[in-house]
Amino acid sequence: MASIGIREGMLTRSGPAFLEEARGLGFEAVELDVGMDARRDPWGGAAGRAALRATAERIGLALPSVCLGCLNRIPLAGADAAKREEAAQLVRASLAWCHELGADVVLIPFFGPAEMKSAADHERLVAETRKLAPQAAAAGITLGLESTLHARTLLPLLDNIGAPNVGSYWDTGNSIWRGYDPAEEIELLGKHIVRVHLKDTWKNPSDRMLGEGKVNFPKVAFQLARSGYRGPLILETPTQPDPVAKAKANLAFARGIFEEA
Repeated sequence: MASIGIREGMLTRSGPAFLEEARGLGFEAVELDVGMDARRDPWGGAAGRAALRATAERIGLALPSVCLGCLNRIPLAGADAAKREEAAQLVRASLAWCHELGADVVLIPFFGPAEMKSAADHERLVAETRKLAPQAAAAGITLGLESTLHARTLLPLLDNIGAPNVGSYWDTGNSIWRGYDPAEEIELLGKHIVRVHLKDTWKNPSDRMLGEGKVNFPKVAFQLARSGYRGPLILETPTQPDPVAKAKANLAFARGIFEEA
């Protein structure tokens, strides 16, 4: 069974204490997130990142990925050239952060102001990612693109990028939210899925606990297993009013579904 993790910021603590909290609840992995503090050297700089890695190694917790959440406001594929360059610089910086943390995937998101809606956005995505992919490959890092694009739209873009270390960071709830068929998406993307977020959806992403929305999780679990995906499954689920209770319930649900698969 794949390991199950949780996103940074979804429990009650921060820094190394967050890792301890997550491990204490039974999570096997944590995805760290870079907000707008990326401009201030995230997680307390090199010393802070070293402390996170040391804590993770001591307690047996994986740090498989870093999410550049800040790129939702600094679009890598947007029309603003200055913002594209800033986004590219952050991606390049994240390669070093991953090395310090022991992570091997960088999540590049495209939501809100960064959502790709036009052919020009797609062209800019290909151009920018082609430049970044060799640097990421040299660092042993995979770039995972998370967006609102259907698999049928994303696949040709990945083909145009032409880099084996660039793939899809696929999300169960985002797929349903956009009206897509998750099983079809998994089948189409196949080996291009580099990481998976677990969330459920009714009207908006993550507006339900796992199993209480529209996602058919048994079918998703079966299709992921059939596709050969063996990476971590990262919870991106509701936190209020009690983050710890919510996390425990969602973890138990995910374990039950994916162990059965």
